[in-house]
Amino acid sequence: MLGRELNSWLRAPAVGNTVVRHIRTVWERRFLKDLYHRRELLGSDPVIARSSLPNWNYQAELYAFGSRLGASNTAIENWIPALTTPSFAERNDVSDNAGYEHQSLRGDGQESTSNNNTLREEGNNVLRLNVAVFLRAQFPKAPEEFIQGVTEQLVSNKLLHMIGNTIGLDTLIRTGEHPPSEQSISDSLRALLAVVDSKTASKIIMDFIIPQILDVDLEEILSFDEPLEVAASQLKKLGFNEIVPRILRSSGEMSAEPCYVVGLYADQKLVGQAAGESLTVAIRWASVDALLGSWRIMPDQICFFAENALENLDFAKYSQPNPSLKQLCGDDVNTKLLAKPVEGLNIIEAALRWRNEIEPVVGRTYSKTLRHKFSRGTFVKRTFRRLAKPKVYNLG
Repeated sequence: MLGRELNSWLRAPAVGNTVVRHIRTVWERRFLKDLYHRRELLGSDPVIARSSLPNWNYQAELYAFGSRLGASNTAIENWIPALTTPSFAERNDVSDNAGYEHQSLRGDGQESTSNNNTLREEGNNVLRLNVAVFLRAQFPKAPEEFIQGVTEQLVSNKLLHMIGNTIGLDTLIRTGEHPPSEQSISDSLRALLAVVDSKTASKIIMDFIIPQILDVDLEEILSFDEPLEVAASQLKKLGFNEIVPRILRSSGEMSAEPCYVVGLYADQKLVGQAAGESLTVAIRWASVDALLGSWRIMPDQICFFAENALENLDFAKYSQPNPSLKQLCGDDVNTKLLAKPVEGLNIIEAALRWRNEIEPVVGRTYSKTLRHKFSRGTFVKRTFRRLAKPKVYNLG
């Protein structure tokens, strides 16, 4: 046995100072496959909290966090209530007065369990006001429904959760669950805006939240039921009389993937164009393009994300809402929006509901019991084929 292993080691090619073996023995391949499938059955390792490591210093982390936000003048003890969720007080190590066992509860006022219930509401108002003021200054011709639609995109939990993870909020938040949920991180980010002064809050919003508008699809903010009718009413108010859609070019009409490019003309002037897989779709998006153009909203819109962009705006002027769609289009124009599509079946929720609610009541169905996923060739189950070294044959 030792001689065979030594012989295979000598035949292995050498790369630098490392010996590489390309062909493993039969027992070794089966053994490694068995270990791999056993690891799959065991599952992934549990997520370990950063605060459970011995080199965790909550005070230093909060100081570095304030410096990252540009709010180093804010006292460290002011960050703690904003980063504490209501579920934090329900933890066993906190409710049983054993808080000093947790790394984020060691002295300097960190034993406080005051949460961010009030702060998140105040911060949400600050966030919405600053975002809406910036959007009204950038899009003064847009209706208020468009401003509110973009605002909802920028202050959504999904976006704030992504920003919170980017700035390291997921390791600083004090909550009952681990890892922190999307709602907890987004609420803590809103609460942070309430513990800093208005100038710092505007700077944080300008640096981290408003630039995400570059990823917002402005064409899908208002999905009108009849966009051509709305675009025609807006163009007529600008002095145009005849609004007609025309085909600019097309390709693959008789194929499985046709493409039509339609332009919208106002008094023989091209005001919008778009492509689509059918004439109906192309006309719809060409109307949306013309409608956004009438509101001075361009695809290559330039937004100024300067540090003091919000400070230089007239808050008293842009705090007032823009004209609504009814005021711009009139009551005789159909400004209804398309209904949001119903989400499909969530497989994970259905599986959890079966395991937690249905199976304890009705029991398991009569189905074939599957064996464990150990590899073929182990002691439990033999292989269907021989894992032998292939032989070379001459073809001729």
